[in-house]
Amino acid sequence: FKQKTAYEIGVRLVGSEMCIRDRYMRKRGVYKVVARQEAMRIAGKVINTMWIDSNKGDDANRNYRSRFVAKEFRGPGHVPIFAGTPPLESLRALIRMCAAHQSGPVDERWGMMCVDVSRAHFYAPAIRRVFVKLPAEDPASLDPEAVGELQMSMYGTQDAAANWEAAYKETLVKGGFRQGVASSCHYVHNDGTTPLMVHGDDFIATGTRAELARLQKVLEAEYEVKAQICGPWSDTPQSMRVLGRVISFTSEGIGYEADPRHIEAAMASYNLQDCKPVSTPWAAEAHSDHVDLNLRRRMAETHRAEEILWKEDEESESLEFDRLKTYQSVAARLNYLCLDRTDVQFAVKEVMRKMSNATEADEQKLKRLIRYLKGTPRVIQTYPFEELPNTLTIYVDSNFAGCSRTRKSTSGGVVCWGSGVVKSWSKTQATIALSSGEAELAAVIKGAAEGLGLKAVLSDFGIHVGLEMFSDATAAIGMVRREGLGRVRHLAVADLWIQQKVRSGDIQVAKIPGADNPSDICTKGLDQGTINKHMSNLGLVFATGRHALAPQLY
Repeated sequence: FKQKTAYEIGVRLVGSEMCIRDRYMRKRGVYKVVARQEAMRIAGKVINTMWIDSNKGDDANRNYRSRFVAKEFRGPGHVPIFAGTPPLESLRALIRMCAAHQSGPVDERWGMMCVDVSRAHFYAPAIRRVFVKLPAEDPASLDPEAVGELQMSMYGTQDAAANWEAAYKETLVKGGFRQGVASSCHYVHNDGTTPLMVHGDDFIATGTRAELARLQKVLEAEYEVKAQICGPWSDTPQSMRVLGRVISFTSEGIGYEADPRHIEAAMASYNLQDCKPVSTPWAAEAHSDHVDLNLRRRMAETHRAEEILWKEDEESESLEFDRLKTYQSVAARLNYLCLDRTDVQFAVKEVMRKMSNATEADEQKLKRLIRYLKGTPRVIQTYPFEELPNTLTIYVDSNFAGCSRTRKSTSGGVVCWGSGVVKSWSKTQATIALSSGEAELAAVIKGAAEGLGLKAVLSDFGIHVGLEMFSDATAAIGMVRREGLGRVRHLAVADLWIQQKVRSGDIQVAKIPGADNPSDICTKGLDQGTINKHMSNLGLVFATGRHALAPQLY
C-alpha cells in the first residue's frame, strides 16, 4: 500500500527477502551474464535496475516484499505493448455468482479463491534481447563490464506484463480453460464451471470446492503459488482480502468492502484525523447570478456558511507547489476509492476535474469530502443469497447544466444484478446539452454502453443476460423509442445506435419516478436523507468499526 525505505521496514527482514529473491532469480535463470560491449552493440543501452521494498500488510501482520525491477522507459518511436487488466465489475460479478450458489448440499455450494503466483513475471520467457545492470548481490557485479541479458521477463520492462499474459494463457488453456472475448483476463472451464479473472499475478475464481481445487492444481503444476480460500464450508475462513478489498461470508450474503486505509491516508494528508464529520460529501454549488438568490438563502439557512458559500473559482487563489501536489495525490487516491463507494462518486468526479489547476476553493471542497468520509468510513455491499436474474437492471439519470462554471451536465448510472450493485459511475458530459431531454438522452446512451459492456463480461463467464434500463426522463425515453432524429436534428447521428438496440429488443427501456431513481446519487449533491435512501435501496450499508482483515495504516 505504501512503499517504505529498508530502514523503516526493517533492515534485517528486507535484506532476507532480497537474498531470497536474488537466489530465486539465479535458480530461474532470469538473466545470463554477458559483456557490456556486446550489450551496447546489440541494444545500444543497458537498463538500470533497483530494489523496491514494501510491506503489503501492516505492523501487526507483516508481509515484506523486495522486488528487483528494471527501469525501462519509453523512448522515441516506442510502439505501445498491450496487456489486459480486467474491470472491477468482473470481481463483483464473480461474487454475485458465488452468492447465488449457496443452496443444496454443502459440497455443491460455491466459495471464492484467490491464487497469488509468486514472482510471476519470472515465469515468462523474454522475447526481446534486453540487457540490465546486475544486482549488487550477484558476485559478477564486481566486474564493471558485466551486465545481464534477460532470459525471462523482468518487472519494469515494457513487455513484461504482456509476456506474463501469454504465459498464463498457455497454462490455463492446457488445463482445460477457455479465454473470454470481452477481456483477455477472463476465463471459464470448458465444462462451463469455475469462472475466473486474472489481475496481474492474482487468479480470482468462484466455484465448488472440487472445482477450485482443480484450478489450484493446474496453477501449482507450473508456478509457485499461495492460495487463500473462503466459503460456506466449516473448515475454511469466512473472509479474505482480494485486490485490497475484503470479501466476507455472512448469514445474509457475501459482503464486499473497500480498503479503509485510503480514507485514513487522505485524512492524514490534511491532518483531519480529529475533524468534525459532515453529513454529505458535496453541497449544491452557490451560483453568483441573481436567479439563484433564493437557493443561496436556503443553503445558508440549512448549512454552515463556510461549508456552502465558498469563494467563486475565479476569485480564489490557485494552489501552488506542495499544496497542489497534496491536492492531486489525495484526489487521485479518492478516485480509486470511489470505485467501491457509490455515495462519493459525484463529489470525487468534481474534485478530479480541477487536478491541473486547483484553487483554494477546490481544496476546501476536497476537505469537505474527507470530513464526510471521516463520518462514513465503511460501506458494505451485501450480495444476498438469491438466484441470479436473467437481466441486468440499469438506472440512469442526469443533472442538466449542473456545473455553474461550464454549464455542462452530469450523467450518472448504476447497474444491478438482482439486489447487488456491480457497477456505478458519475461522468461529466463532453458537450453542453441544449435541453434537459438532451442531457437525459446522453445519460441513457452512457447507461446502454455500460450495460452492453457488462453483458459481454458475463458472456465471458458463460452467462447470458438481457438488459432493462430505467430513466425518469419521458423525453429521453421517447427519443430512444422512435426512429430518426425527430425534432432534435442537431444531435449526432452516431447517437442513434441506441434506437436500433431498443427496436431489436436488446435493451428494454422503462420509466421510473424521479424520487425512486437511485442513480440520482451519482449526478449531484444530495441531502443526507436522500443519500441514505438510495444507498439502502442499492443494498449499500454504512457500518462502523473495522473488519479484522483490514490492515492498519502505517
